[in-house]
Amino acid sequence: MQGISIIIPAYNAEKTIGRCIDSAIAQTYPDLEIIIIDDGSTDHTLENCRKYEQDSDKVKVFSKKNGGVSAARNYGIQKATRDYILFMDSDDYMKPGMCNDFIENMSQECDLLVCGYESLTKDGRYETLVKNEYIGKAFTPKTCFYMMLLDGFLHPVWNKLFRREKIVHFFNEQESMGEDVEFVLDYMKESRAIKFIKKPLYVHDLATEGSLTKKWNLIIPAITNNQAVLNNYVTSIGLPRETMDEYFIKRLWGTLRDMIYEDNIVLPYSVASGKLEGVLKEERLQKMIQGLELETRLSRLYQKVLKGKHVTLVYLLLISYHLVKGHSR
Repeated sequence: MQGISIIIPAYNAEKTIGRCIDSAIAQTYPDLEIIIIDDGSTDHTLENCRKYEQDSDKVKVFSKKNGGVSAARNYGIQKATRDYILFMDSDDYMKPGMCNDFIENMSQECDLLVCGYESLTKDGRYETLVKNEYIGKAFTPKTCFYMMLLDGFLHPVWNKLFRREKIVHFFNEQESMGEDVEFVLDYMKESRAIKFIKKPLYVHDLATEGSLTKKWNLIIPAITNNQAVLNNYVTSIGLPRETMDEYFIKRLWGTLRDMIYEDNIVLPYSVASGKLEGVLKEERLQKMIQGLELETRLSRLYQKVLKGKHVTLVYLLLISYHLVKGHSR
């Protein structure tokens, strides 16, 4: 029987780690090991995890000096002993049967399985992401890259089952954001075939993402770094770049919109303008914006006002963008 190692990095997660571990222990697939890496927590996370370790022979708990989620995941990979690896975030949870469904859908030629998932929003709604047209087909990394990227399946590691023997490149410990997609792309380079599962098997809790989502000084550089990784991958497998450029400008524009809104209320211009000015001064971001070859008139308009650092125009266009997006939901 082929086993699964479930790797859970945890840092100051005492409020959510119990739900996460409970969902892993409740999986009925018989050959599981649940590897929890406490990343130097200062609350009761480690203590809570040790209790699970005492009660279940599936659970293995390790404690290390704080080094970030990538270092914790890499530590977990090194401790894993099963054939497959599945990652979880400490504030998320699996649906019943996730591991069984993964194993049942794995085939000899397949190296990566991708499942649908649900996002639990801050207002308590569940948003489901599945794509029926993917089901029953085996894709090469080249043929499925753009649909995974544009449909929201590419970036996370927690909606995927990896073969442990195929993991050649570990997580980049130098990046604090956006390191997941780099790991996924490195793995895809080693993969023969990729398959998809229709069911939403994992719940990603957006309500607990917390202050990291407000650290715009980290998020904007992360998007730029992320885009460079994606561009390099696209070039390496011989795909056209135009779609990547459109993806980047839309992602950047959406991020800027989120930056000037709090709880769906736009920040005053006196506050928002300072944030926007800081972003638009970043040299690497400006270089990337200037190098975009865009196809649509709206994207070219976004590019023009961003290149010109027209803060007032950007602010007004972001408000218009938000209103249009709100009415289209």
